[in-house]
Amino acid sequence: MLLKRIQSQLRASATAAYEAVAVPPFTCFINADDVNPGYNYAIPDESLDGDPGQPLDDLAAFYHSRGRAPRFEFLEAYAPGLSTALENRGYRLEMRSYLMTCTSPELISPLPIPGVSVRPLTDASPLAEFQALMTAQSRSFGSVDAPTASAADAENFRRRFAASTFFVAEMDGEIISGGAYTPAADGVTEVVGIATLPGYRGRGIAGLLTSQITRHAFATGVDLAFLTAGDKAAGRVYSRVGFQPGGYGCAWILEAII
Repeated sequence: MLLKRIQSQLRASATAAYEAVAVPPFTCFINADDVNPGYNYAIPDESLDGDPGQPLDDLAAFYHSRGRAPRFEFLEAYAPGLSTALENRGYRLEMRSYLMTCTSPELISPLPIPGVSVRPLTDASPLAEFQALMTAQSRSFGSVDAPTASAADAENFRRRFAASTFFVAEMDGEIISGGAYTPAADGVTEVVGIATLPGYRGRGIAGLLTSQITRHAFATGVDLAFLTAGDKAAGRVYSRVGFQPGGYGCAWILEAII
């Protein structure tokens, strides 16, 4: 039941941000602004124990028709047969992430960090603040030398993910960390994009930010928050603020052109 609620939230959140196309038993999501595989992927609509057969071929053809690589994101235990089916068709395991969950009673508030403040971004927040958030994420998840996000990219980002609630952490007037929680579905939300500029890591900022984002979500009526960490080592950051191990998520991609 827990995995079903989380998987349903992932579908609802993607539907709020992207074009959704049904290819039963999957929903395909397309980002019209960006062909990056991370923004174009399919999610199973139901638990799958075996190989779904022809729908996988139909789905691959659909993504290629839209100029994108076929890609899946799902919880391993929710669709236990899907990984084998994808591997047999030449898909590559792109990512295996560490699923963690938290309820309100489990959430821990860390001690304040001197000089660091956390606040939400709103519709009235300057576009430059979304640029700073995107830049922090690029330099955290990608290259430390990633360029500053452009105003056009920030505007598209703010528009596409308008249903999410963003937070930033600041020090000396500079945005050094950021993240968000996605639209709730059936009382469930995902905490996403927690990123801290490389020069500010190791100070507990990510944990502080995660805790405050999650507490804000709970205050809106959410009863379950989840996130995915890159590995168990990264997960220790979130375990310190109350997140518990919940299994694994995965992403599979077909890079060969059909």
